[in-house]
Amino acid sequence: MKRFDDALIVTDLDGTLYENQNHMIPQNEQAIAKFMSLGGHFTFATGRGISTARPLAQKIKTSCPAIANNGHSIYDYQNNKLLFSVYLSDEIKSFTKEIHEKFPKCGIEVYCDEQIYVLQLNDVVKEHLHYEQVPCVLADFEEVEQLSWSKLLITDKPEQIDIVRDFAKTILPASVRMIFTSRVFTEFVRPDTDKGTAVRKLAQMLGVAEHKIYTIGNYYNDLEMIQSASIGACVADAPEDLKQTADYVTKKTCAQGGFAEFVEYVMGL
Repeated sequence: MKRFDDALIVTDLDGTLYENQNHMIPQNEQAIAKFMSLGGHFTFATGRGISTARPLAQKIKTSCPAIANNGHSIYDYQNNKLLFSVYLSDEIKSFTKEIHEKFPKCGIEVYCDEQIYVLQLNDVVKEHLHYEQVPCVLADFEEVEQLSWSKLLITDKPEQIDIVRDFAKTILPASVRMIFTSRVFTEFVRPDTDKGTAVRKLAQMLGVAEHKIYTIGNYYNDLEMIQSASIGACVADAPEDLKQTADYVTKKTCAQGGFAEFVEYVMGL
């Protein structure tokens, strides 16, 4: 038995492990390799969809399935197999239709397991899809109405998205939770599902006890994941109020190797 056979480290991707989609500093790669060489379970939990996380999953050496869609999906990228998925209630569909009618230029992306459907393409959506380098399907609302939705993403320019968010709050169904995943991205998820619930489910699949779960993130959709862990961490450049919820805050930013610092901290316990 190796030293960390019973331990699990789960990291957020963008802004935590990766400074951007094309750059993970060598210190982070080395930290992952060292932890896994000692038997540790390592993977990621991301707000990205299954397909949008795939390019990074192919670059990162993980030892177990990963979490996508902000906890709505657990996916085995090594065997291309969906292991767990939950979906939004059908109330999200009438909500989306009303948002689309009220704000016809607002970008709308619907995630259905591995497929992304774009109901409204704007400049922010174009930039988002280019950044994540994945194909999507341009669709009418009627084409996706009968499908099961894993996640809804609404986006617009900073000066407009706050107006959309304020309106969304007034019509938001009780079965849906709104979270901010960046300054311009607003996602709609189940209130009973988040990265934290998915991390605990993954740990159960792996036979890892809750007191051996370690997580690190950088933004508000990482809150429950940070709180669910034995030790939950934030990188130094996370929002101040999020850092106050963490057990450990790295001295280094994402770009400086905050993730690697956290892994070294865990291995020193």
